Amino acid sequence: NTYMFWSWSDGAAETHSVIAHDGATYNAMYVLEGATYHSLSPARVADSRVSKGVTTLATGVPQSFAVWGKGGVPVGAVAVTGNVTVVKPSFGGFVTVSPVSSSTPGTSTVNFPTGVTTANGVTVALSASGQLSVVYEASRAGATTGFVFDVTGYYR
Repeated sequence: NTYMFWSWSDGAAETHSVIAHDGATYNAMYVLEGATYHSLSPARVADSRVSKGVTTLATGVPQSFAVWGKGGVPVGAVAVTGNVTVVKPSFGGFVTVSPVSSSTPGTSTVNFPTGVTTANGVTVALSASGQLSVVYEASRAGATTGFVFDVTGYYR
């Protein structure tokens, strides 16, 4: 599935949705009607270099990490903004961050070449339990990368 975050306003109210696309149809997964964005000072929620929330990512092995209660994100937040960073990947590929754990993601959150630390800003829905899932994909078995997620805001 591809996950997209959409926001729109009719002038009187704002609506926020996370839409899942499976290649054929679109399904609203989370409708965040009435959710308000709250910015935060950047805070590290996951860092594989120090085993905070996740460990080093291996190709095709999803890992989940808690976001609620971390970095100022309250229980009940429905989505977060942040920065995703891959650190010294052993082989080029992509990382996907989503609310659903999957070993075969349909899209990427950040693409990167071998050995290059790369970051990208994201807005992503949280799972019903306040978690995110991350998976690394590369065309070389046994490839690994470091991973960091810094939260910068939330919707609630």
